[in-house]
Amino acid sequence: MANNTIEEAVKALSTFEMQAQFLEGIGEADQRVRNDETKVITAYGYGSDQHNSSREEMKAVDKMNLEKIEKYLEIHGYPVLRDQGRIAVDVPWTVIQHAGSIEAMRRNFNHIYKAHSEDYQLRDIAITSYLNRMYQLEFGEPMVWDRPFKLKEELDTLMGALNLETF
Repeated sequence: MANNTIEEAVKALSTFEMQAQFLEGIGEADQRVRNDETKVITAYGYGSDQHNSSREEMKAVDKMNLEKIEKYLEIHGYPVLRDQGRIAVDVPWTVIQHAGSIEAMRRNFNHIYKAHSEDYQLRDIAITSYLNRMYQLEFGEPMVWDRPFKLKEELDTLMGALNLETF
């Protein structure tokens, strides 16, 4: 789908129901390629030609999904729980982190942060997963804690380590 076609399709989403269906479709495509990869690994083995082909398909789907999500966020903003529903709310942050690009995650961070901090439509696990994935992409390893910590401390520590500013 060309970028102009994506933009036209997203602009045509004139109802909350249409927006939810669009987002849910992206979420289904995202999960389908991941489930397919698992089946390929089980059948042919990790690193097999079939697995490598499956990974390439996943990368192509992830790229297309990211383009759709970024255009959606640009035109409609982050979906709202009461309007589009839980599945639609969870699709953008999931798709962005699955794209595996620190640049895409940085580019879209304010959408994710706002959806969590202002509207409280994103669950805590969503933003912590997103930030932990960013940290791992940035530094090549997960953040390790040597003691218990609370959510606010985790968010503040990850945002500081990643040098993220909001709005």
